[in-house]
Amino acid sequence: MKGFAHILMLFSSSMFISYLMLRRIFDAKENML
Repeated sequence: MKGFAHILMLFSSSMFISYLMLRRIFDAKENML
């Protein structure tokens, strides 16, 4: 159970980081237009 929680925490943090990077890329695209 502890290992599952650790994997879930890693997965959620990586999803959050990728979401922030995608949002930054979309903001840059809107600024270029």
